Amino acid sequence: MRVYITELRMPELGELKPEVRRWVLLRAFALLRLNDRFFYWVPTLLGVAALVTCCSIAKATRDYLPNYQGLMKETLVDMMWLYNVPMIGAILGGFIGLQLQRWKLRHYLRDVIQADGLENPNAT
Repeated sequence: MRVYITELRMPELGELKPEVRRWVLLRAFALLRLNDRFFYWVPTLLGVAALVTCCSIAKATRDYLPNYQGLMKETLVDMMWLYNVPMIGAILGGFIGLQLQRWKLRHYLRDVIQADGLENPNAT
């Protein structure tokens, strides 16, 4: 599975004009939302699931952090650990969900391009 940072980098949209590309993408998203609601919400669901999981992990492993002297250092380490670990987890979960959504979206892009008779030699 290839990683696409934006939807416009997908090979199915490669040879289309920009205005047609945007229209095809919006229509494919509408079909995805209509037919596969789960994949439409996968980035949000995985982001929230990773956030909750990483919050639990950060809270459970907080006691294993090095014990620094002084109130300011201990508070700073706690804040960094308790806020950054869930944030990084949510970002990774959302990114993985977004890649799964784009994987499913490629099928709908092909369907929209074929149904409307648009020529695209890069479609695989």
